[in-house]
Amino acid sequence: MVLGWTYFLILQIIVIVTFLLKRKGNEDFILRKIFPTKIHFLIVNACVFFACYFYNTDRQLFCIPVTWAAITLIVFCLAFLVFPFFTKQSKIIGLIGAVCGLGFFISIYILLFAGFEYLIFVTINIPFILILHFLLRFFKLRFRTNIFDALYFYPAVVLTPFLLIFQLWIYFKSLQKKQKLLFLSTPFLTLLISLILTFQMSIIINKISVAQDKKMELKQIIKNPINNYLTELILGAHWKYHTEICLLDGWRPPFHDPILVIAKKILFPFKQFGEGTGIPFYYVVTVKGIDITSTLQLYKNVYPNNPTTFDCACAKHELLFGSDYRNNK
Repeated sequence: MVLGWTYFLILQIIVIVTFLLKRKGNEDFILRKIFPTKIHFLIVNACVFFACYFYNTDRQLFCIPVTWAAITLIVFCLAFLVFPFFTKQSKIIGLIGAVCGLGFFISIYILLFAGFEYLIFVTINIPFILILHFLLRFFKLRFRTNIFDALYFYPAVVLTPFLLIFQLWIYFKSLQKKQKLLFLSTPFLTLLISLILTFQMSIIINKISVAQDKKMELKQIIKNPINNYLTELILGAHWKYHTEICLLDGWRPPFHDPILVIAKKILFPFKQFGEGTGIPFYYVVTVKGIDITSTLQLYKNVYPNNPTTFDCACAKHELLFGSDYRNNK
């Protein structure tokens, strides 16, 4: 916890220094309502992204994004940060806008995944944020300087997905018609792909659930590359891949693939992933000190060369609340 606050304080100091050095800065750009200059925008948002990264690393909320998800996040963050530095007439603004459009999908995904726990976190912080807001307004009027705006950094971190959506909406409104279509194309295309893969995952689950010889059926299914990818996610659910946020168990699977999470939200909205399908999904059941696992054994048979034990480096502290069940069997 101390280390987590250390990261936050370092980033807060960077933001404060930026406002001090650029206290007389004033530019006319699309996000002028929030940030005095493009440099303020760049530094504040970059620090918010780093704060989220460090908090996730420290507290294992979303765990380790799989490679394609990590690349997508990095590309989006870079496009988002450079967007204001290009004019509407720039040849690549359409491409940058299209990448930024992913931010709508990413922000909504974060809100849906974080769910009720995040809403509680925001609700707890709202009184503090309101008090801070009125204090900062008083000091800004009293001393006639925007330096105090640097202290909005904490609310920005707490409300990151909402802040992103607000900024992206301003981005969107500033674009020309064709650029707006490109901007909207990526979140809709991402949603469409996710729905198609979810539908295919449902077909795979149904095939496995009714198969008499599940191992033989799985070997036939994975001959198709897309089915192979989806089957690996299905068999890795609960022990390799995160399916939903949980702050009470003291341990979570190390990897996060959004496709699996989206499928869980659609196919099993009020259940554990795979519950009621007849597939022996992974749940830890201890009998005489031995863990009986199910889909883990299927996974080992289908993917014998894939590792099934991990040095969980996705969190420096695996406990947020409660105790680690692995040490209390």
